[in-house]
Amino acid sequence: MKLYRLFVLAALAAYPVQSCASQSSSNGGPFGGSSGAPGSSGSSGSSGSNGSSGSSGSSGAGGSSGGSVDDAGLSDATIQGDAPSGSNCAPLETTQTSYVSMAAPGLAQAVAFDRTENDPVPSDAGTTPAGWNFYNFPGAMCRDGSPTGLYVRYGSVNKLMIYMEGGRVCISTHFCDHNPPNMATVFPGGSLNGESFAGSLLTQPGLQAPYTTGIFDTTMGTANPFYNWNQIYIPYCTGDAHVGTNPNGSTPNELGIGTPITQHFVGALNMQQFVARIVATFKTVDQVVLTGSSAGGLGAGLNYGLVQDSFGSVPVTVIDDSFPPFVGTEDITPCLQNLANGLWQLTGALPSDCAECTDFDAGGFVNIVPYWLQKYPNAHLGLVSSIHDQIIRLFLAAGQNNCTDTDPNLLSGLGLQGGDVPSFDGGQYDNGLTALRSTYLCTGRVASYFIGDADPDASDSNGTIDTLHEHIFRARFYDQLAGPGQPSLAQWMTDVVNGTNLAQIGP
Repeated sequence: MKLYRLFVLAALAAYPVQSCASQSSSNGGPFGGSSGAPGSSGSSGSSGSNGSSGSSGSSGAGGSSGGSVDDAGLSDATIQGDAPSGSNCAPLETTQTSYVSMAAPGLAQAVAFDRTENDPVPSDAGTTPAGWNFYNFPGAMCRDGSPTGLYVRYGSVNKLMIYMEGGRVCISTHFCDHNPPNMATVFPGGSLNGESFAGSLLTQPGLQAPYTTGIFDTTMGTANPFYNWNQIYIPYCTGDAHVGTNPNGSTPNELGIGTPITQHFVGALNMQQFVARIVATFKTVDQVVLTGSSAGGLGAGLNYGLVQDSFGSVPVTVIDDSFPPFVGTEDITPCLQNLANGLWQLTGALPSDCAECTDFDAGGFVNIVPYWLQKYPNAHLGLVSSIHDQIIRLFLAAGQNNCTDTDPNLLSGLGLQGGDVPSFDGGQYDNGLTALRSTYLCTGRVASYFIGDADPDASDSNGTIDTLHEHIFRARFYDQLAGPGQPSLAQWMTDVVNGTNLAQIGP
């Protein structure tokens, strides 16, 4: 999906949530603004004065103010925003000046991870990879009710990368068949898993665990922007792109008759638990990157407010690999959004003050992009996608013709047409990416890396590069995927994370 970068939060309103933000002073603009001086002490915390603008940076935001969290750790804070005015850029224009806080419940009570702890992974599915710690979370669960948790690799710098695993979605009987229901189920193919129909039509027993390639490859040195960062890997077993709030969901059984199958679509509820302890553990970091691929990319984009508001004034960058937030209703159709919401109750994970985000007949959850850009005036977004991605086209095909066919086996032509999806043309996908880029270009805050067919050698047995799915955790992360003379995906992402170049790369 996308990549956001927040460097400055505006001042919290009357009842802000406590977080590690209260330890930080005002931040300057991401590209050179100087930091604001500390302000006078408030009744519940200190406020900061605005920082001066750098030569090409934006002005520093107000410092954090103190606030309260109730005994249950629940927050009902609002966050003051700086509404853009006179921008002549539709995605930035708003009259809204305050925003609800999305900070995780229980922040004040959250306990930091013990670096000496390494819990057994659920279901005896395997052992934790060397260099990583696994932490179980009582109460967190997969869609089949089995337990889940997360992995942590401790780094040597004061920065944190959070990766959200992908793996399709559960919206119908056969889509659910192609989605791991627990941590002990994976797609075949290792680091090539899930990049094509061939790698997605079957699942097999195996442990969901961090990769050793792409952004997880610590042998690449500074070529990997995260090689010495603290890293977190969040498995994916809820079938809801990490945004479900429905613990009592269900889907039809294989034959569509008889007792439905109980599904625990609780990805967002799990994330709230995860984020509270992540913040408690990494209170002193000065930058966070929230990223994910496919359903994890969608989850990263929709959970951005949860992570950013929980970390307070610490800048959070979101990198979305391979789930574009297409504008309008032609691609991510209203019936598809209503279908997902009916199963997952994703509205429970969206900001309550973003009415357009839950109006699925008028774009729905993709309207979260301008909402984030308006709420966080220094946020930046970046998106990675192949221009004919066969897997996302397969998902979007279920939304065509008023969602009359939601069987991925039929929508893919049983995989007999290679990487093509007859019911969602590659040209439509390409046009959707072009419209997406054009819509947000005026903001100057949205970067993109689109992968076409400029490099004829950039392919494998699963298809040509313009159709392959997910890129940042694969070995090709370090290749010039947009063609000769273009930066590698790793180089582009490094620039965006560092805030040095928000470039539009590829067709």
